[in-house]
Amino acid sequence: MKSQIETLYELEQRKVQEIVWLHTDVEDLTVIDFGVGESTQKLLELGARVIAIDKDKEKLRKYVGSDASLIRCDIVKIPFHAKIADLAVSISPFTKSTQSCIGM
Repeated sequence: MKSQIETLYELEQRKVQEIVWLHTDVEDLTVIDFGVGESTQKLLELGARVIAIDKDKEKLRKYVGSDASLIRCDIVKIPFHAKIADLAVSISPFTKSTQSCIGM
């Protein structure tokens, strides 16, 4: 059973993500998405040309057939120059705070 604090945290996290996505115009931009997941789906929905990077083959497999270009590698050793994109996005699920890096 979830505690009230965890539930409040999840609600607040969703609100923050909604605000970030509301103010992020990525239509027709090329976006590198470091770490495949919800951000990949959202970027595709918003009309971005997505280059999705992850070292987890199973996570990438979920997006086979989507419009995203999929690359399996470690983000420290990407096999191309990052300046091929207009924007880079990384949303970390590893902490209790949403850590996002949006920029290029």
